[in-house]
Amino acid sequence: MKLKKNTRLEIFWHDILSVSAWRSEEEASKVGAAKCKSLGYFLNEDDEFIRISSCVGHDDELGNERNVTIIPKGCITKIRRLR
Repeated sequence: MKLKKNTRLEIFWHDILSVSAWRSEEEASKVGAAKCKSLGYFLNEDDEFIRISSCVGHDDELGNERNVTIIPKGCITKIRRLR
């Protein structure tokens, strides 16, 4: 998918999950990753990561400063463009 900077996205991805509670081997074998959803403005991507910002500054003093969320592409299950 070819994306332009600041395209609004909804990204579905899996994150690491650690469960510290004792579980039977059978129960532990069924625990999955945490399902996550991030919303933001596309910044850029490379072979490994996609970068989005939930907040982008539009102040003359701040310029184009923004926060950034970096999501490993191998964790992404779905990307949806938002209008």
